Parts: sequence; structure tokens; C-alpha cells
Amino acid sequence: MDATGTIVQGASVLDQPCAFPEGTRVTVRVEPTRTPAEILAGIAALPLNEGPAFSGRDHDQVLYGAKGAS
Repeated sequence: MDATGTIVQGASVLDQPCAFPEGTRVTVRVEPTRTPAEILAGIAALPLNEGPAFSGRDHDQVLYGAKGAS
């Protein structure tokens, strides 16, 4: 089960109540939410690798090899 929430004064406050009895031990995985701008900045920071020219027309050749080649 996944649950989302917010840290408030050092405690996890879930967005929706959970049906666990009081005292149930749980594991919490903290994953801070990133804004769309932060995600795009991470993508923009990726290196641009030059490679061979590729065209959609080459799709089958790349996947299956040249025609007649065995």
C-alpha cells in the first residue's frame, strides 16, 4: 500500500487515514516531490551524446538487420 503525506513538525501526516490498529509498526520511504521545473532542469542537464544519424526509415534494419543478411 502506498500513502502520501507531509512532514509536519517532524512527524509524517498522511493525506488519507489508514485502517491500521494503533501501535502497528510501518516502514516509511521518503521521496521528496520534485516540481516539473526541477524535473525539466535535470533533463536539460543531461549530456548530449553525438551518435550516428538515424532515421525512422532505418527502424527495421536496426532491429532486424539488413535484408538478406544472415
